[in-house]
Amino acid sequence: MHTSASHVARLAVLVLLSVLFTGCASLFTPDCARFEEDRKQTDYTPRFDRSTAKTRKLAAEMRPLSRNVLAAAPVYRIEPETGPARRCTHFTLRKELYLQRSDRARTLIVEETREIFTEGGKRVATKVVNLSEQLANPGYYSAQELLPIPEATPAGKYRVVSRLTYRTKPKAKPALLARATLDFEVPPKKTR
Repeated sequence: MHTSASHVARLAVLVLLSVLFTGCASLFTPDCARFEEDRKQTDYTPRFDRSTAKTRKLAAEMRPLSRNVLAAAPVYRIEPETGPARRCTHFTLRKELYLQRSDRARTLIVEETREIFTEGGKRVATKVVNLSEQLANPGYYSAQELLPIPEATPAGKYRVVSRLTYRTKPKAKPALLARATLDFEVPPKKTR
Protein backbone atom coordinates (compact mmCIF):
# COMPACT_ATOMS: atom_id res chain seq x y z
CA MET A 1 0.00 0.00 0.00
CA HIS A 2 2.85 2.34 0.87
CA THR A 3 4.53 1.76 -2.49
CA SER A 4 1.40 2.55 -4.50
CA ALA A 5 0.93 5.87 -2.63
CA SER A 6 4.55 6.85 -3.26
CA HIS A 7 4.18 5.70 -6.87
CA VAL A 8 1.12 7.95 -7.32
CA ALA A 9 2.98 10.86 -5.71
CA ARG A 10 5.98 10.38 -8.04
CA LEU A 11 3.68 10.11 -11.04
CA ALA A 12 1.93 13.35 -10.05
CA VAL A 13 5.29 15.14 -9.74
CA LEU A 14 6.38 13.84 -13.15
CA VAL A 15 3.14 14.98 -14.77
CA LEU A 16 3.47 18.42 -13.18
CA LEU A 17 7.09 18.74 -14.31
CA SER A 18 6.26 17.63 -17.84
CA VAL A 19 3.49 20.23 -18.05
CA LEU A 20 5.86 22.94 -16.83
CA PHE A 21 8.75 21.97 -19.08
CA THR A 22 6.73 21.42 -22.24
CA GLY A 23 5.55 25.00 -22.07
CA CYS A 24 1.89 24.25 -21.76
CA ALA A 25 0.97 27.87 -22.35
CA SER A 26 -2.75 27.18 -22.43
CA LEU A 27 -2.72 26.83 -18.65
CA PHE A 28 -1.40 30.38 -18.25
CA THR A 29 -2.81 32.16 -21.31
CA PRO A 30 -6.22 33.78 -21.01
CA ASP A 31 -8.95 32.54 -23.32
CA CYS A 32 -9.73 35.69 -25.35
CA ALA A 33 -12.90 34.38 -26.99
CA ARG A 34 -14.39 33.43 -23.63
CA PHE A 35 -13.30 36.75 -22.13
CA GLU A 36 -15.08 38.69 -24.90
CA GLU A 37 -18.27 36.66 -24.39
CA ASP A 38 -18.14 37.15 -20.61
CA ARG A 39 -17.55 40.89 -21.09
CA LYS A 40 -20.90 41.27 -22.83
CA GLN A 41 -22.70 40.02 -19.71
CA THR A 42 -20.58 41.75 -17.06
CA ASP A 43 -21.93 44.73 -15.13
CA TYR A 44 -19.01 47.15 -14.81
CA THR A 45 -20.67 49.40 -12.23
CA PRO A 46 -18.52 49.68 -9.10
CA ARG A 47 -20.29 48.51 -5.91
CA PHE A 48 -19.39 50.69 -2.96
CA ASP A 49 -19.58 49.29 0.57
CA ARG A 50 -19.72 51.54 3.63
CA SER A 51 -17.49 50.79 6.62
CA THR A 52 -18.93 51.96 9.94
CA ALA A 53 -15.61 51.56 11.79
CA LYS A 54 -13.60 53.58 9.24
CA THR A 55 -16.42 56.14 9.04
CA ARG A 56 -16.18 56.75 12.80
CA LYS A 57 -12.38 56.97 12.67
CA LEU A 58 -12.31 59.45 9.78
CA ALA A 59 -15.20 61.50 11.19
CA ALA A 60 -13.10 62.06 14.31
CA GLU A 61 -10.02 63.02 12.25
CA MET A 62 -11.58 65.22 9.55
CA ARG A 63 -12.57 68.84 9.81
CA PRO A 64 -16.36 69.24 9.63
CA LEU A 65 -17.94 70.85 6.57
CA SER A 66 -18.32 74.61 6.47
CA ARG A 67 -21.91 75.83 6.74
CA ASN A 68 -22.16 76.80 3.07
CA VAL A 69 -20.63 73.55 1.69
CA LEU A 70 -23.07 70.80 0.67
CA ALA A 71 -20.57 67.95 0.23
CA ALA A 72 -16.86 67.12 0.17
CA ALA A 73 -14.68 64.08 -0.48
CA PRO A 74 -11.38 64.71 1.34
CA VAL A 75 -10.32 61.10 0.66
CA TYR A 76 -10.64 59.70 -2.87
CA ARG A 77 -8.07 57.16 -4.09
CA ILE A 78 -7.66 54.61 -6.84
CA GLU A 79 -5.06 51.83 -6.60
CA PRO A 80 -4.40 48.68 -8.60
CA GLU A 81 -5.63 45.58 -6.82
CA THR A 82 -4.30 43.05 -9.30
CA GLY A 83 -0.91 42.67 -10.92
CA PRO A 84 -0.03 44.16 -14.29
CA ALA A 85 -2.70 44.72 -16.94
CA ARG A 86 -2.90 41.85 -19.41
CA ARG A 87 -4.99 41.41 -22.51
CA CYS A 88 -8.12 39.27 -22.26
CA THR A 89 -8.38 39.82 -18.51
CA HIS A 90 -9.77 42.39 -16.11
CA PHE A 91 -7.47 44.90 -14.47
CA THR A 92 -8.98 45.40 -11.01
CA LEU A 93 -8.98 48.79 -9.32
CA ARG A 94 -9.63 49.44 -5.65
CA LYS A 95 -11.40 52.69 -4.87
CA GLU A 96 -11.65 54.38 -1.49
CA LEU A 97 -13.49 57.53 -0.56
CA TYR A 98 -14.66 59.43 2.45
CA LEU A 99 -17.79 61.42 1.67
CA GLN A 100 -19.00 64.26 3.85
CA ARG A 101 -22.54 65.54 3.30
CA SER A 102 -24.42 68.43 4.83
CA ASP A 103 -27.79 67.71 6.43
CA ARG A 104 -29.17 70.03 3.73
CA ALA A 105 -27.76 67.75 0.99
CA ARG A 106 -30.06 64.73 1.18
CA THR A 107 -31.06 64.83 -2.49
CA LEU A 108 -27.67 65.25 -4.14
CA ILE A 109 -27.02 63.52 -7.44
CA VAL A 110 -23.56 61.96 -7.05
CA GLU A 111 -21.80 60.71 -10.18
CA GLU A 112 -18.44 59.23 -11.01
CA THR A 113 -16.90 59.79 -14.43
CA ARG A 114 -14.03 57.48 -15.36
CA GLU A 115 -11.94 58.22 -18.43
CA ILE A 116 -8.99 56.29 -19.81
CA PHE A 117 -6.32 58.10 -21.82
CA THR A 118 -3.32 56.87 -23.81
CA GLU A 119 0.14 58.18 -23.00
CA GLY A 120 -0.32 60.65 -25.86
CA GLY A 121 -3.49 62.07 -24.28
CA LYS A 122 -6.09 60.42 -26.53
CA ARG A 123 -9.25 59.44 -24.64
CA VAL A 124 -10.08 55.79 -25.37
CA ALA A 125 -12.93 55.14 -22.93
CA THR A 126 -15.45 57.04 -20.81
CA LYS A 127 -17.96 55.74 -18.29
CA VAL A 128 -20.38 57.80 -16.18
CA VAL A 129 -22.09 56.11 -13.24
CA ASN A 130 -24.80 57.52 -10.99
CA LEU A 131 -23.79 56.63 -7.42
CA SER A 132 -26.53 58.57 -5.62
CA GLU A 133 -28.16 55.49 -4.10
CA GLN A 134 -24.87 53.83 -3.15
CA LEU A 135 -23.47 57.00 -1.56
CA ALA A 136 -26.70 58.22 0.07
CA ASN A 137 -25.06 58.74 3.47
CA PRO A 138 -21.83 60.35 4.59
CA GLY A 139 -19.00 57.96 5.41
CA TYR A 140 -16.06 55.86 4.27
CA TYR A 141 -16.69 53.69 1.22
CA SER A 142 -14.61 51.21 -0.75
CA ALA A 143 -15.22 49.38 -4.01
CA GLN A 144 -13.61 47.26 -6.66
CA GLU A 145 -13.92 48.22 -10.30
CA LEU A 146 -13.08 45.95 -13.22
CA LEU A 147 -11.41 47.41 -16.29
CA PRO A 148 -11.64 45.05 -19.25
CA ILE A 149 -8.43 44.81 -21.26
CA PRO A 150 -9.51 43.48 -24.70
CA GLU A 151 -7.20 41.45 -26.93
CA ALA A 152 -6.89 44.36 -29.40
CA THR A 153 -5.59 46.79 -26.75
CA PRO A 154 -2.37 48.36 -28.06
CA ALA A 155 0.73 48.05 -25.90
CA GLY A 156 1.54 51.22 -24.02
CA LYS A 157 0.98 53.37 -20.98
CA TYR A 158 -2.50 54.47 -19.96
CA ARG A 159 -3.98 56.81 -17.37
CA VAL A 160 -7.30 56.38 -15.57
CA VAL A 161 -8.82 59.70 -14.53
CA SER A 162 -11.77 59.42 -12.19
CA ARG A 163 -13.87 62.41 -11.13
CA LEU A 164 -16.49 62.38 -8.39
CA THR A 165 -19.08 65.13 -8.87
CA TYR A 166 -22.43 66.18 -7.47
CA ARG A 167 -25.43 68.16 -8.68
CA THR A 168 -28.36 69.56 -6.74
CA LYS A 169 -30.77 69.16 -9.70
CA PRO A 170 -30.72 66.89 -12.78
CA LYS A 171 -29.94 69.73 -15.22
CA ALA A 172 -27.54 71.62 -12.92
CA LYS A 173 -23.85 71.92 -13.72
CA PRO A 174 -21.86 69.29 -11.75
CA ALA A 175 -19.54 70.44 -8.97
CA LEU A 176 -16.27 68.56 -8.50
CA LEU A 177 -15.93 66.68 -5.21
CA ALA A 178 -12.63 64.95 -5.93
CA ARG A 179 -10.35 63.64 -8.66
CA ALA A 180 -8.03 60.64 -8.66
CA THR A 181 -5.66 59.18 -11.25
CA LEU A 182 -3.89 55.89 -11.81
CA ASP A 183 -1.30 54.97 -14.43
CA PHE A 184 -0.95 51.45 -15.79
CA GLU A 185 0.79 49.74 -18.67
CA VAL A 186 -0.26 47.08 -21.16
CA PRO A 187 2.87 45.15 -22.21
CA PRO A 188 3.66 44.26 -25.84
CA LYS A 189 2.17 41.03 -27.15
CA LYS A 190 4.48 38.08 -26.74
CA THR A 191 5.63 36.46 -29.95
CA ARG A 192 6.10 32.74 -30.08
